[in-house]
Amino acid sequence: MRQFRIDDSERDRIINLHESATKRQYLSEQTMEENNIHKVIQCFLNKTQRKNIEIDGVIGDETVEAIGNYVGYDAIGDFENDLGKMFYKLENTDGHQVIWDECKKEYNPSLIDIGRKGVEYITDLILGKS
Repeated sequence: MRQFRIDDSERDRIINLHESATKRQYLSEQTMEENNIHKVIQCFLNKTQRKNIEIDGVIGDETVEAIGNYVGYDAIGDFENDLGKMFYKLENTDGHQVIWDECKKEYNPSLIDIGRKGVEYITDLILGKS
């Protein structure tokens, strides 16, 4: 078998191509349900926080910051904790369940109702634990 010699820049280029392809494959495997849950969250935050987050199903910095604002503090970077506090406040704030249901109807009508089991399910799904 013939051996090939490549320099460091060519090796780095090949590794970057592989990593890029792997990331694209991972993103394409994001479930439609997970994407729709993200859209429901973004819709809800837009309506309750008067934000203008693009409803694209991607949880980015703007969405994380809005979750922190909703629960009343700067997001600490522990997404699971921040999300849990968001759902706790949603369940215990007058009128917010109605807003959640409106967003759910628009972006994911099959999403189960919020409740302790629903919160755990949604959090696990978003964090890739389900």
